[in-house]
Amino acid sequence: MKSKITYVFLLISCHFFIACNSKSKKENDVSKNETVIENTSRKVNSLNTLREIWQKLPMKQFPVLENTNFDTIKIENELSENEILLLKLNEIYSEYKKEGYNYKFQAAYKLEFSQNFYSIVVHVLKGDNEIETVLINYNLEEKLTDFKVIAYDEIAESMVKTTSRIENNFVTITHEVYLEETKVEISKFHVNTSGEFNLIKGVFTSTIRPYEAILLNKTYTDTIEFLNYNDDGDYKLLIGNKKNKEIVLIYNNDWESAEKYNFNTGDIIKITWKMDSIWLAGDNETLDFKETVLEAKAIKLNESQKYIVALKNFIIREWKLIQKSNAHIKNINFENNILTIESNEGFDLSSYDFNDVKIIKSDKTKKINITIHNVGGGDGGNVVVSETYILTSLDNVNFNIKRGITKLIQ
Repeated sequence: MKSKITYVFLLISCHFFIACNSKSKKENDVSKNETVIENTSRKVNSLNTLREIWQKLPMKQFPVLENTNFDTIKIENELSENEILLLKLNEIYSEYKKEGYNYKFQAAYKLEFSQNFYSIVVHVLKGDNEIETVLINYNLEEKLTDFKVIAYDEIAESMVKTTSRIENNFVTITHEVYLEETKVEISKFHVNTSGEFNLIKGVFTSTIRPYEAILLNKTYTDTIEFLNYNDDGDYKLLIGNKKNKEIVLIYNNDWESAEKYNFNTGDIIKITWKMDSIWLAGDNETLDFKETVLEAKAIKLNESQKYIVALKNFIIREWKLIQKSNAHIKNINFENNILTIESNEGFDLSSYDFNDVKIIKSDKTKKINITIHNVGGGDGGNVVVSETYILTSLDNVNFNIKRGITKLIQ
């Protein structure tokens, strides 16, 4: 009886040992099928949304140096077919299922340029001899926004190499080709708030110098004819003319309070400018580049405008003297070349249109007669008077001014 019990015990123990051993191998085989690069079948268990994939990935902090190569990258967690579709890799690599391509994908890590979109970095094994890394941006609806190959390596000829540096909202990609002489090409991209990659050019063209390559942030000096300022948009613009071509430059807000920048149409001015970066207004905050004037100086005044400016300043001084003793005057405004004297009751006492003046210059007496219409006549009445002023030149920009004849027109 004793021997029979021992036999049964040994039989049960052997069965248990074999079963345990079989289970352990099975687990190793499953693990091997999921991680080894030579595996030909993709994982069955996969995530169901792009957000789930993004959440599972490790976050890398800026700056990131991407130097993909066969020595450092192993495709050990190959994406399933469902994950390939979720990451829109079928749109980026439309040929991946074709015979002979044998692509394998592995999600590597995530970045956070903005909370407005997802950024995922994927390693791509292309056959046996090529590997590359692609940075992909998706909107919050998990649709593909933009992508950029940020690293590449090949071992067939070892002639091409791509690396990159990623920091904040910029991606700098270095592409090297090793021939008799190494050729290096560097491209820099700005990532806007929608996740789009915008190329930052290093060489530009400009209507100021149409036949010259303009370098970013290099300072240039040119002479142009001043036309006017335009402050209606997001950026304040100086508009000029050079060789019968209109040119537009951004100018500094501080110029508004500086008398030396109060140029007149037709003045010849010397400008110092550069091609500078700006942010285009809008949801995307896209980086762009525009001619920006740093300094400007009048070197030759428009003769007619010179007389008009002198008369305008004379009339304003007269009205300011009157305003000190006359509480009836509220404001003195000059806009769009029209001088307006506003009363406390809200109507205009006078309105002078400097866009419509008559200038008569006498070479014999060296005097200049300027006639301008005054709507309101100074009392805000329903009248129009013609006022003539006599200017005597003191120097190139200063004049002695006296009132001449005043006529009732209407």
